[in-house]
Amino acid sequence: METSTAGLVFSSAAQRAAYSFMKAQANWEVKETTTEAQQQSSLHAFFKDLYASIYQSPQGFGLPLTEDQSLAENESNSKEKKQVVKKLLDKPRSLINAGLDFLMLIGQQGTLEGQALYVDGYEALVKQSKVNKKFLEGLESLGMKFTPSNGGRRIENTQYPPMMPALKTFAVRCAAYGNASLGKAQFARCAVQAEVDTMPPAMELFYAFEGAEAERIIHLHEYFTGKGYKTEITVTAPYTWLVQYQGNRKVKASPLFQVGYDDRYTRPMRVQIKCASTGRIAPLLPGQSQELRDDFMSRVFRCQGDKCGWCRNKTTLGPTKMTYRGEEVIACWYSNPDVAVLDDRMVALIKEYEQMHARLVPE
Repeated sequence: METSTAGLVFSSAAQRAAYSFMKAQANWEVKETTTEAQQQSSLHAFFKDLYASIYQSPQGFGLPLTEDQSLAENESNSKEKKQVVKKLLDKPRSLINAGLDFLMLIGQQGTLEGQALYVDGYEALVKQSKVNKKFLEGLESLGMKFTPSNGGRRIENTQYPPMMPALKTFAVRCAAYGNASLGKAQFARCAVQAEVDTMPPAMELFYAFEGAEAERIIHLHEYFTGKGYKTEITVTAPYTWLVQYQGNRKVKASPLFQVGYDDRYTRPMRVQIKCASTGRIAPLLPGQSQELRDDFMSRVFRCQGDKCGWCRNKTTLGPTKMTYRGEEVIACWYSNPDVAVLDDRMVALIKEYEQMHARLVPE
């Protein structure tokens, strides 16, 4: 199986967390030569250096070197394991986020003095952001200088001198987001060219993926949007986002296809094909390829009757009698949406699923 992110081995949970921030950073090229563009370029380079430094030396920023763990595809007892992995990642994430909060606060509240920021009440901002001393030392290793001045601090960066004016403008813009978590996520992504309260474009988020998997996701994105599907994008943090593809709501009220990022998994790319209820799909299956029929039947759950009872009081969602390879099957209305391997075969099947759903009668 071709691998991208799944092929990486992290030395610690902190390194896994830092990797997600690295891959989330907005990818753009400065095409202008204006002073503002050069300042933005300097800030972008600083963020790139920051995340690479945390990744290479987490301890240099005060992150604990806890042994890494992750979830494999379809891992048993995944609910319990998810909580274990989440707890491992929460600590380094919180320390990185505290450092970013500190940078955002000094940008918001600092006063520009040439290529430096003067910050009154510096200690209060350190306390408010909860940034730790070791992280501040890490920032200093990247050229940040915090010089006492008139009761406050004069802050500049000797490695990236033009960045402070851009930091000021960018921090104020991110603080203006009505959705505070999105504003912080965009700050962490260093999305300096994004408009306030706008989600990142899907293609920009897909920079988190690499190699053949990235090419396949881009191909499917172009396929679904070319078919008129609308993208519904949710970003709650650099390491938590979702792109959903919504077709005609009269045919299917919820998205048919979705791509997300979840670094709790060995393979952070999370892909799902969310089929309509089995009762609606069953009449269309005879017209599909044997490969799709096999794939769909591997996804449906066999009805457990009274052991489950979920659909007992439902009027439209219930079991469906089907014949599969000469055997009668009573299938649950729900099918497993997870795509464990996104190879060329699966890409073709996802497209066939979309074409099958296009034949559904509106509800």
